[in-house]
Amino acid sequence: MPEMNATVLCEESEEYRMYLPLRASEAVCLLLAVPAFVLLVYTAASRKERVVTSSLHFNFKLLLYNIWLIVAYQVLFVIFSCCYMLVHSTFWSYRCSNLFTVWQCFLIRGPVLWAIPAMTLAHAAALLERTLATRYSGDYEKRGKSVGITTMIAMWVVGAVIDYNIFAVDNMFGKLAYCDATVSENQERVKKMLTCLLPIELLITAGDIGLWWINRRDQKQTICYTDYTLSKSFQQSENYLTSRLVLPISLVHSSFYMFYLAVTSSFRSSFGYDSDPKAFMVGLSLVNGILTIGLAVCIITYLWCLRKMENDRRLRELEHGSKKNTEIYFKMLNCQIK
Repeated sequence: MPEMNATVLCEESEEYRMYLPLRASEAVCLLLAVPAFVLLVYTAASRKERVVTSSLHFNFKLLLYNIWLIVAYQVLFVIFSCCYMLVHSTFWSYRCSNLFTVWQCFLIRGPVLWAIPAMTLAHAAALLERTLATRYSGDYEKRGKSVGITTMIAMWVVGAVIDYNIFAVDNMFGKLAYCDATVSENQERVKKMLTCLLPIELLITAGDIGLWWINRRDQKQTICYTDYTLSKSFQQSENYLTSRLVLPISLVHSSFYMFYLAVTSSFRSSFGYDSDPKAFMVGLSLVNGILTIGLAVCIITYLWCLRKMENDRRLRELEHGSKKNTEIYFKMLNCQIK
């Protein structure tokens, strides 16, 4: 949003302050974020009750924790920014006082946008981790925890570099009539980033489906290992569990995320501050609600998948017990001896 002289800026800020649809859109986004926050808290509070996740590999659990942090980071800042703007415009402001500095808006609104490329990077990291674990399991076992730690460090560093280059502006003390993380200086860069993320996300999703299909094809084939070990048996079991967990969540996330990217890219390209700034901000706020809904649905999918896997595990234990696993292990050893 371009800077203006004090009088014009004052009048425009007053228009924003009195524009009821803008407050309504903030309230809608807040209401959409609350269920996602409740689900996040439940996921964290009940994690120790889930036998399935406690038995997963360190690298995959580290990935899950980082994804949880990204989602929590975004949902919490959606709630914080919406609450702040509603309270500020309703109770804390009066004529010509509803002005913001760029750095202030970056702290209030910025984290919501900064988390968007982090989602794509986390999705790519999940695909990389699953590819290494299922297609290169020997090397994956040898490298141990370093795979997950290195991947997560790289993800956060790359994300920070992307965010800095996309959102950074020269004048952090400029005045704005309404608080938003995109200003005239970085608006084009943000649009290009969102447009680029769409095909990248599509490729990653295609990779998820392709990896699932290849692994499923291999599982149907009878394979005789010459180096069968208990660690390999554990890795195969863990890969089976994570494949059942990753693909449904990946498809749900990608569906909402790509829809959001397509809508927000089209909206930002078709409209802008120059057309009708107030209506543009209302539309942008509502479009961002798509992402919040998607996050909530992803968490529900995650919890549903875990519950189904837990139920299946209990059923297998009742039917087979430990005898079945012992038979499989010695069958593979016998195959190796022959």
